[in-house]
Parts: sequence; C-alpha cells; structure tokens
Amino acid sequence: MVSIHARWKTFERAIRRIALVWLALAGTAAAAPARVALVHELEPSVLEQRTLTRLRAELIAAGFEITEVERRDDGAREAAEADPSSPGVFATIAIVPRTADAADIWVADRITGKTVVRRIRVASGTGRDMAAVLAVRAVELLQASLLEALEPPPRAEPASPEGAPPPPTAVPGEVSAWMSSRRAANEPRAAETHFMLQAGAGMIHSFGGVGPAFLPVLGLGYRLSSAVAVGIRAGGPAFAADLPATGGTIAVRQELVTVEATYELLSPAATVRPVVIGGAGVYHLGVVGTATPPYRGESNGLFAALLAIGPGARVRLGERVSLLGDVRLLFIAPRPIVRAAASEAGSMSRPSLFGEVVVDVAF
Repeated sequence: MVSIHARWKTFERAIRRIALVWLALAGTAAAAPARVALVHELEPSVLEQRTLTRLRAELIAAGFEITEVERRDDGAREAAEADPSSPGVFATIAIVPRTADAADIWVADRITGKTVVRRIRVASGTGRDMAAVLAVRAVELLQASLLEALEPPPRAEPASPEGAPPPPTAVPGEVSAWMSSRRAANEPRAAETHFMLQAGAGMIHSFGGVGPAFLPVLGLGYRLSSAVAVGIRAGGPAFAADLPATGGTIAVRQELVTVEATYELLSPAATVRPVVIGGAGVYHLGVVGTATPPYRGESNGLFAALLAIGPGARVRLGERVSLLGDVRLLFIAPRPIVRAAASEAGSMSRPSLFGEVVVDVAF
C-alpha cells in the first residue's frame, strides 16, 4: 500500500509539472501580462508547496506572469508589502500554514494600496483538498480587493472650487480583463456536489480482428477533490461484426466493468479541463457460432482481467453538467482468441482501444 501511495504521489507531481509547462508556454504567445508575486519560505512545507502549485496554475491560466519571492526572517505582512524587485508586479500573495487544518492568506495589491489577511480552516474528514481551498480563497481575496479599483464608490464633491478630486487609479488592462471574466465568482455559489452520474456511448476496437463495436456506457463517480475523482463504469453489450470462419460465421458480444480514477488539470472553473483516466476491471467476451454441415456451431465465453489508461478532456456545459470524452488503451489478460475449426478467426489485441463520450451530471 505504501508503494502504491508513493507511486501515485510521483505520478501526481509529474502531471502537475506537465500542466505548468503547458500553461507557461501558452502564456508566452501573448503580450507581456501583469505580474503577481508569490511569497513563500525558502523551503516550503508540503501544504504550502501544493497550494502554490495550484495558485500558479490559476493565475497563469488567467494570463498573468508569476514572480517568486522568498520569505526569510521578516513577517508575512512585511514580505507581502515589500516592493518586489521585478517590474510590473501589481499584487503580492503569501500563504502561511499555521496548523494541519489552518493557514493565513496575505494579499497586498498595489492598485488600491491595501493589504488583507484571512485565516482559512478546512476541517479534517470533510474530503476537501486544503491546497485547492487555499488557492481558490487567495484568488477570491485578490479579486475582492481589486473590485474597489474597478468599481470605485461615487466621489464626494470638493469642498471648494479650488479643490480637485484625486486622479483615478490606473488599472492594468490584463487585470481589468481578468476581473471582468470572474465577476460571476461574486454571486452565490451552488451547493457543493460530490457524486456524478454518467451516461453515454463508447466503442471498442481490436487490431486482432474483433471490432469495432459500439456499446452504451453507464457510470457512477465520487469526487474526492477538485482534481481527483473515483468511480465505477460499465459498458455493454457491444456487438461487433460477425467473424468469418470455415463453414460458417461467429457472432461476438463484449461487456466490461471497471473501477477507475480520474485526474483533472486546471481550475474547476475552466471551460475545458484535460484529464487522465486509469482503471482496472473485468472484461467478458461471448461468442455464438453458426455453421453448415458437417460443421457444428458452438457457444462459449471468456472472462479476463482488464487494465485501461488514457487521456481525455472534460467540457463544462453548466454548473452541474459537463461532457467527458476520452480514449484509452486496453490491456486484457489472458488475451481472448476466437477459434473455428482449429484456426484463429480473430482476437482482442494487446493493447486494444476504448473510446467514449459521456454526459456527466453532478448531484
């Protein structure tokens, strides 16, 4: 169990690095955006590092550049309010873990000249990812602070004709565009959901002659965090084209059931989220032969172990509805082989392909 947990952590870190490189490369194609400084310890704790990773992805996806600032002996507020060495920094964010279930978030923006701090607590046993919660709350604090600059209150008339109101605060265009795209975040949020019901269609294809075959797909999932979900999926029956055989034909039917895990990149608010899906389960192949004399048709079936892994994408259609599409490599053992009159009529190749498109409804 320890080995499996360590391998999963290594795989998760690799996926995060790929996501950050992808987002960074996409950001370089645009004009130089505004900068956000992230303040952290010289050697961040595990929680701080995971939070910074999610926060970087959120800000880079919004089109900002990230500047790293190491916090040494000075306090969190002093580090957040200190002038960064990099030009173009309009805000500084510092995450300071306090206990296993609490951390302080410091946000200093140089547009309004204000610094805000919030202590965030995530009770253990709720199933919520604390790093994800901290990253989202940090962005919300930054957004709330900047709203004052984008929508200032009406100014009072000057006391004398000689008086003049102070000049308006200049807001970088990138910041204004980002804020406009996130105004919906100020509206009341829908109740948090964990379960997901999935229904759609899939296709199995073998390079060994069996397939392609279409099949209905049903699934039930449970979201462990904003990035990780587990579930069970069943597909079938799938009827492939009949296999030609000596003295007749062979009808093929297939079913599969898998227990799987899904890892999703980017923020839950993103319209399109790349995903990686992996799972294991049971595969069933059934055959019914028809023959002309002197041959005789027979029926048979085989159950086999199944491993599946592959990439996909989730497209957000609404608050609780999304469309999930993926393509996976199937590894079936033992490898099913269909024989007729002592000769091979077809088989399930290793790997085979499984693709699907399902509608995902959260509740």
